Amino acid sequence: MSAEAARVKDIQAAPVPEVHRVVICDAQELSRAGLRTMLQGDQGLLIEAEAEGSRELDILVRRLRPDVVVLGLDTYARDDLAALRSIAELVPLVMLSGNWNEQYALYALRAGVRGLVHKGDRRQVLIDAVRTVTDGEMFLAPPLTEQLVTRMVRRAPATRRMHDSIAALTEREHSVLRSLALGMSTEEIAVALFISSATVKSHISHMLNKLGLRDRVQAVVLAHRMGLVDD
Repeated sequence: MSAEAARVKDIQAAPVPEVHRVVICDAQELSRAGLRTMLQGDQGLLIEAEAEGSRELDILVRRLRPDVVVLGLDTYARDDLAALRSIAELVPLVMLSGNWNEQYALYALRAGVRGLVHKGDRRQVLIDAVRTVTDGEMFLAPPLTEQLVTRMVRRAPATRRMHDSIAALTEREHSVLRSLALGMSTEEIAVALFISSATVKSHISHMLNKLGLRDRVQAVVLAHRMGLVDD
């Protein structure tokens, strides 16, 4: 086989990256433009449409059925939980704000939002959030994780069952859990542990099953309750 033929064969055999269709929603045109610029540079994301407000977003989501929606916190009124929840039931939501606090974060989570990101975060954080929620997981920016975890840890100390569950983890699963609790993304964990992102996701899935947890947020809460980040 010639070198050219081998090269063509390798190209044909290369896996086609999965593309997630994204709808952006924000009342500010500049904010939408910024989100578009950050997201469209990733080959795994396709910006399918943009909306200025909740009504337009509702129409687009029901018509296009995107894989994920990225929207600003102010798209919905603070007391409009029902409207936000109706969208969250149809598609995973990643919500951004420049002034997250515990009250706003809980508002979004109660409405079914799967990802919370600060507008001042790096581009990669937003991309990680989008990828995480499309994988069926939750994503909280590290500062928010710390605030919410502190509140939850104060309410419920670790139990004997939790200690037994942690003891059942492999050394690598334990490392991944601690990394999640430190606010690291899938890609950051992969680099730190010298493994692929797919392997990190596999470890997280096995870890959640062993611990009987639903998502990464619960895992982070457990890690803090167990004192894994205090070592």
